Amino acid sequence: MSEFTANNPEKEITLTSKDGEEFKVSLKVAKMSSLIWNMVSEDGEDDDEDNTVPLPNVEGADLARVIEYCKQYIVDPMTEFQKVFPFLL
Repeated sequence: MSEFTANNPEKEITLTSKDGEEFKVSLKVAKMSSLIWNMVSEDGEDDDEDNTVPLPNVEGADLARVIEYCKQYIVDPMTEFQKVFPFLL
């Protein structure tokens, strides 16, 4: 989960999987998915208090792995691979 500080509160949303598991994640993590990005308003502020995004086609175990990957990617971003044959691109 994301950590909150008085100086830098991070907005969280809840992702609900197909099997009803709920995962609270920071908006920064959630928006790494273009699907979720499109389901959440651009500024991250929803009109209602319920910040739940249902994901009816995603199993809880799979969603947990995706969230784990996204959290790691934010902490330690991947570097671009060196192109072996740049003239082929």
